[in-house]
Amino acid sequence: SDKFSGDRSLSNSIQFKQQFLLYRELTCAVKEGDTGRILEALKLLIFIFAGANKQNYTTAFMEIYCMFRYEASPSLKNAILDNWLVNTTGQPGKFLEDDHLQEHHIRLLTDMMSGNMYRDEKLHYFKSGRDFGHTAKNMINLGYKSLDGGKMHEFQANSTNRANVLRTLR
Repeated sequence: SDKFSGDRSLSNSIQFKQQFLLYRELTCAVKEGDTGRILEALKLLIFIFAGANKQNYTTAFMEIYCMFRYEASPSLKNAILDNWLVNTTGQPGKFLEDDHLQEHHIRLLTDMMSGNMYRDEKLHYFKSGRDFGHTAKNMINLGYKSLDGGKMHEFQANSTNRANVLRTLR
């Protein structure tokens, strides 16, 4: 194999920023109570979880997306979306997920981001050959390949089978 001559740390930083921006978009959409933006971000999360080989999350998010896109009546969609987020204060920008996971994620990211490594290592500048021994995976590309490589067909077959069973029970 050819020796990598690029800046792996810069590449990893770009991957991190891409995923962090999606996380940031989700947290802002939650705070503002914008379930439409959350559903848009959900589409990318499907690919990220598929690329990370997290099939339970991939399947769960695909089921949510397909339910909203193809199965749910407008009144069911509205009922679900109206109950995804809560605003106990009634003030703008104070919505929370109904299961309060936001605090856990913010605390986790704060712990991960503490320290001065970014500034000390000047990660925002290109430096040929720099490598800290870790290669970030492009989860969106990997997720696309996974879904295109059969996981989407598997999901469709399983969903169709469940729908057929439910149809026969009616």
